[in-house]
Amino acid sequence: MGSLDVPSLDEMLSRLEKKDQTNWFVAVMTCLLVVPAVAVLVGAILIYFAMTNAFVFFKFWEWFIIPINGSLPVLSYLQCIGVMFTVGCLKTPRIDNKKSEDIDQRKNIGGIFGMLCVPWIALSIGYIFKICFIG
Repeated sequence: MGSLDVPSLDEMLSRLEKKDQTNWFVAVMTCLLVVPAVAVLVGAILIYFAMTNAFVFFKFWEWFIIPINGSLPVLSYLQCIGVMFTVGCLKTPRIDNKKSEDIDQRKNIGGIFGMLCVPWIALSIGYIFKICFIG
């Protein structure tokens, strides 16, 4: 029968140090790659929402507000972006008291898809309203 090869204390400490160095390297690389990627993604989503909502506001202002009251100024697209940023600052965030395990993954995906589509659906409904009732 073969004898068990029991590592010495120095060998075990050496293995632990190598493992700690590997874990440290993985943690640093994760921070260097994941954190900027998430920041870029969040920034892109914020810009998308600001631009799409500003476009819808721009069109609604042009279609519905200017014809009613001609003395109001015509807003440029950049001014509409500023208005949307201002409105975004005034909105209070929705606080959801549900526990994270209660939230269904499909619900999250549906909510994100809905948020991406809502400005375009609103624009489509507004355009149909404009065509049918205003002319």
